[in-house]
Amino acid sequence: MDNREEYRILHVARVLKTSSRRPYFLLDSGASDHMSSDLRLFRNFRRIQDEASVADGMKVKVEGVGDVTLEMSESCGGYVITLTNVLYVPSLEDNLISLGTLEEKGMSFRGGMQP
Repeated sequence: MDNREEYRILHVARVLKTSSRRPYFLLDSGASDHMSSDLRLFRNFRRIQDEASVADGMKVKVEGVGDVTLEMSESCGGYVITLTNVLYVPSLEDNLISLGTLEEKGMSFRGGMQP
């Protein structure tokens, strides 16, 4: 993966955390899959019954799966990123991007705290 790919992922965290016009997603190193509780975000959605793990090891009930497209602001390159096989978990308080799932697809994330 080139630096451009890493740059895109870094900005997913930054933009989606700070923009009130866009869905709020957290990058999660402990989530087994990408997950969302907002059914309106899904495309190609299908109902399933399953379980998934979140960072604290807790199991959550999965009620569907589909794709979620995230649109970045122009100030961050205007990228459009589609997350596939996102789990619909109505009980979640936050939407999650699984760092492990991204790594499995050959992507990486380097980030740190900003002052």
